[in-house]
Amino acid sequence: MNRSSIKGVIRSVIGARGVKTLKSTYNYIILRRVYRKDRVKYQKYSTVFNHNSFEKVECEVTLHYHGIEKGFLHEKIRPYFAKDRVISLLKILSDKIIDEHQWQRCHFQAATANLCNYFDWHKANGYVLDYFSQEQYDQLKAHLITPLSSIKERSREEYFTRTKSPFFDFAKSRSSVREFSEALVPHDVLEDVINLANTAPSVCNRQGVSVVIVEDKVKIQQILDIQKGLAGYTSISQLAVIKSNRSYFYSTGERNQLYIDGGIYLMNLLYAFHYYGIAACTAHWGLLNDADSKMEDLLGLSPAEQVICIVSFGYPKETVRSTLSLRRKANENLTFI
Repeated sequence: MNRSSIKGVIRSVIGARGVKTLKSTYNYIILRRVYRKDRVKYQKYSTVFNHNSFEKVECEVTLHYHGIEKGFLHEKIRPYFAKDRVISLLKILSDKIIDEHQWQRCHFQAATANLCNYFDWHKANGYVLDYFSQEQYDQLKAHLITPLSSIKERSREEYFTRTKSPFFDFAKSRSSVREFSEALVPHDVLEDVINLANTAPSVCNRQGVSVVIVEDKVKIQQILDIQKGLAGYTSISQLAVIKSNRSYFYSTGERNQLYIDGGIYLMNLLYAFHYYGIAACTAHWGLLNDADSKMEDLLGLSPAEQVICIVSFGYPKETVRSTLSLRRKANENLTFI
């Protein structure tokens, strides 16, 4: 008896309602099993619980140096900013796990450049660092292949000169911008942005991603207070909330597809903003359930919807400043089999 025949016999015995109940029970068991495996893998391999691999060291290095380079974005740089991050980063980089080949990798070069720039800025402005010695600076400098600035500074016109260029130049010209002018992006322009972003692919073209544009300053601040990643930036007058709807996914295997589709859409949205001469900066939503609940209440979202990311956006100021945020070369993340 083949599989189809067996299904027919079962259906004749328990009926359509029984088959539906059986399928639901089976899917429930499988869902519990796969989520348990997801949890075990995340617990074992993420940087949450231990730091026992080179990749986890690289993760920590990136978190710390990015916090330092963001400090250079402010027009008035605060002396001794990101002190704890500097101390932590110096400790990590003194570890013997890092060999000469690894020092050449993108994240370690960026970390080294930012630390050297940090030391140079404080020395040039007459501040003494009792937690960062000249000897440590000299050792770091020896690993630096090319001096790199922590920030990129351009005029508004220069920043947008390649928005209509071939994709190779267009993609490389976009970066995260956190400061905006007072001019709001009109709604008709935002409709054009979303229409362009909607060209993003999705599983079976289900298009389960949608966007909420928040312009209420009180709600914007409440959202930023929940997210906590854009503290200190006061020029944000428009915010995009990207969300995926779980109702568009039908199998246990698609349990994470909302994040995949949401991530693809997010990148397309950032390119769409850039194409229309609008600056933007993503703020991740890797938060816990209580943050999701607060956002549901604040924006009236359905429990079926999951916030993927928030994006601050607007027309930039005359001078556009963004972090170095050095990118990997293909030899770091490409394998041929």
